[in-house]
Amino acid sequence: MTFNTLNDALDFAKGAVERQKAGRSVHTTGSYSLGQIIEHLARSIEIGLGRVEAPPAPWLVRFLSRLMKNRFLKNGMKPGFKLPKATQDLFWPTSEVDSVLALDHYEAAVSELMSTEKPVAHPYFGDMSLQEHVALHCRHAELHFSFVVIDET
Repeated sequence: MTFNTLNDALDFAKGAVERQKAGRSVHTTGSYSLGQIIEHLARSIEIGLGRVEAPPAPWLVRFLSRLMKNRFLKNGMKPGFKLPKATQDLFWPTSEVDSVLALDHYEAAVSELMSTEKPVAHPYFGDMSLQEHVALHCRHAELHFSFVVIDET
């Protein structure tokens, strides 16, 4: 799955939530539910915009992230990256999240990002243009929504 815009990612999330509300089977193959994934994506946008302060990433993580930024923006992200313990609970909800509420949060975060003229430096990737922020969050959504399985029957 590829998202060219954050609206594409939002459309996927909306479709999954609508199917779930309609009683169709929507499950995930990873450790997190649909609501938790959508909430994580919303929080990640807010943290990337500096709206929520995250503990500083270890210098090695920042250094490597900045070296690999263009690769992530072009080729996407691979599963398995472990957040530092201090930031795990900030980025990921620790309990179940209602998918409708998470979707509302995600929509608001996307809207805020898209209305930002000049984003602040990203805590992991450093200075980034708005286009780079959008690409990063599209690749991030591709990674996490790849764990969402929607039964089409």
